[in-house]
Amino acid sequence: MEEKSILVLGDSHARWDYLCSILAVYSPDLCIVAGDFGWWPKLFPLPHDILPASVLAATELHFLDGNHEDHPSLCAAAPRGSFQSVELAPHVIYHPCGSTMELPDGRTVFFAGGGKSIDRAYREEGRDWFPEEILERAHLPSKLPKVDIVLSHTVPTAFGIAKHSWKNTPRGNFDFSPDPSVKVLDMVLRGCRPSLWISAHYHRRLDGIYAENGMRTEYHILDQLDGYFCSSAYSSAALWLSGRPCRDSIGFGFPDGSIAEARRDASGLYGCLPHENIPLQYRGAAEEFFRGRTAPVLQGADGKQICGAYFHDVGDFLRALWKRKWT
Repeated sequence: MEEKSILVLGDSHARWDYLCSILAVYSPDLCIVAGDFGWWPKLFPLPHDILPASVLAATELHFLDGNHEDHPSLCAAAPRGSFQSVELAPHVIYHPCGSTMELPDGRTVFFAGGGKSIDRAYREEGRDWFPEEILERAHLPSKLPKVDIVLSHTVPTAFGIAKHSWKNTPRGNFDFSPDPSVKVLDMVLRGCRPSLWISAHYHRRLDGIYAENGMRTEYHILDQLDGYFCSSAYSSAALWLSGRPCRDSIGFGFPDGSIAEARRDASGLYGCLPHENIPLQYRGAAEEFFRGRTAPVLQGADGKQICGAYFHDVGDFLRALWKRKWT
């Protein structure tokens, strides 16, 4: 039997343009987003409204809830205590707290989403914040199953990782008080005894081993999706559970699922995209967008200079394309 490729990603925050770029480049059979997926039916387009049909046909998209989701709408689709995953749209599957899934390779995954929003002060209850975000013990089965993998949004206190202000931010009124969800995840850790734990929420990559009382759990906390720049060796937001990336090179995925490869710049760093690599159907829009901008220069294999754009400029261009598509 052919091995299925399974990719787990960190917070996507409804950035379907970022998500599309990764899925278009790597085309995994399954992709699981570890919370803060961006399910906001009243605020933003949903993934199946935006992602190209070719991308969703190639990749089955799964997610668990983070703290930044429309929790009432998710609870309406999968009521608390049902522990049943639900297909919200073709190839878009939600896994509520306490549900399980068997992977194609036979491993069992237990889902325990939720977590506290440290940016509560900047949100409005009933619009973009809901008290249902907190994971409670009552949201999980009374008897926790032994599983191979736990996917959560935040992490147990046992891992010794605290949410804190680790980088400069223009918004300083964050709530770093204890999150009740993490105590519940301590119970999940002891009850499920997984060998692998994957989460997100912290917007940075952290990896480690937790070992106690004969249990050894490898954990990976995934970074948020941040940009269109894709690389199997680069992304701190990605973890392959099985299979391998279909390409080792890096590039950008466009809204229709087409791909443009990136190249090294003169310093040896990947980060430039020659204009001729932009798919033909976007060239006119690209020329209009980049007109008047300072174009960086690449050194071609034949020694000639090639005009191009750095990845952040391409990101701005792709964002403009997606906004045009949305409107």
